[in-house]
Amino acid sequence: MPSLIVPVLLATTLAAVQVVTPVTAARLAGLKATANDPAGDAFVDRPEALDALLDALAADTSRMGPMQLFLASNTALRRGRVEDAGFFFYAAQIRVAFDFERFDVSPRPDGDNAATYLGFLRQTIGAQVNPATMKDRKAFAAVVARLERWDPVPAADAYYPEFEKARVKLPRARWAETAASLKTQFLNVFARRTLTLLNDDDYYQALLDVQSVTLATTEPPPGGLERVKKGFQRMAAAEARLFPG
Repeated sequence: MPSLIVPVLLATTLAAVQVVTPVTAARLAGLKATANDPAGDAFVDRPEALDALLDALAADTSRMGPMQLFLASNTALRRGRVEDAGFFFYAAQIRVAFDFERFDVSPRPDGDNAATYLGFLRQTIGAQVNPATMKDRKAFAAVVARLERWDPVPAADAYYPEFEKARVKLPRARWAETAASLKTQFLNVFARRTLTLLNDDDYYQALLDVQSVTLATTEPPPGGLERVKKGFQRMAAAEARLFPG
C-alpha cells in the first residue's frame, strides 16, 4: 500500500501547482489583439488562455512596453479582474511618462505616432478602468500597494514595438532615478491622494451616487442630474476638508 500512496500524493501535489509560462519578448510579440476598438483594445484568445496570460503578466511586467500594459488592463477588466486592470493601467501611465523621458520622441499626438495610439488607449480604457477601480476601494488600495513595490524600469530585452526605432536620449545611469521620481510623482499627485479620498465615507458614498447615474446604461431617472450635481458638491466638500488649501 505505501508504494501506491506516494505516487498518488506526488501527482496530487503537482496538479495543485500552478505553472505560469514566463513572459518573454517573443511571447508578447505573438499575442493577438483588437485594433482601434472604440471601447479600447485588448488581447484576444480563449478565456482560459487570457487568464493564464494575465497571471504571467501580473507576475512579471518587466518585459512589457506601455502598449502591452494598456492592453493587459483592458483584458483584465473584461475578465472581471478589477485589481489587475487598475494595476496595469496605472503602471502603463508611469511607464509612458518614463519612456517619453528616455526616448527621443514627441509626447504630442500627431495622428500617426506612438503618442497618438497610447493616448487613444489611455482615454478609452481609462473611461472604464478608473470608475471600476474607484468603485471598489479595497481593490484600489491593493493597486496602490502594488505600485509602491513596482519597478518602472523595464528589462533590457523588453518588447517595445511602439518605440523600436526611437533613439535613446537619457543616459542609462539616470534611468532608475528618473523612473523612481516619475512613479513618486504619480503616487503623490493621484494614487495616494485618491486612496485617501476613497477611504473617507462621505466622499465614497457621494462617488457611488454619482456613478449610479453617470454609469447607468439607461436614461437618467427623475432627479438623476440633480443627484449628480449634489454628489459632486459633496465630493468637493470632502476633498476640501481632507486637503485644506
